[in-house]
Amino acid sequence: MNYLFFLSLLLSAMYILPMRISYARRIDDIQQAVPKEVKNCEFLGRVQGFSGWGKTTSRQKHNKAIHIALEKAAQLNATHIMWIRIPRDYSSPYAYGKAYNCDHQLLAND
Repeated sequence: MNYLFFLSLLLSAMYILPMRISYARRIDDIQQAVPKEVKNCEFLGRVQGFSGWGKTTSRQKHNKAIHIALEKAAQLNATHIMWIRIPRDYSSPYAYGKAYNCDHQLLAND
């Protein structure tokens, strides 16, 4: 009986452990970068945040657009984001960036 229990526990661990190791990056882990910082990094794709045209303050629209773009970069497993266009005035609900993964570059520097 104990043998069967330990076998099922082992099989469960073998199934669950890989899922726990592969995690999505959090937006807090993504660093804002300039072009020279990401020149040797892997380009993952363009990201865009749109906050909508609702009845919120201009600053809220601006921050929400940036947050949404960062969430999309995190889904791509990005370590860095280089902003392409964030309008200077807070009235625009858009934020545009390029997502990069620089993990290999960080390992090479260690």
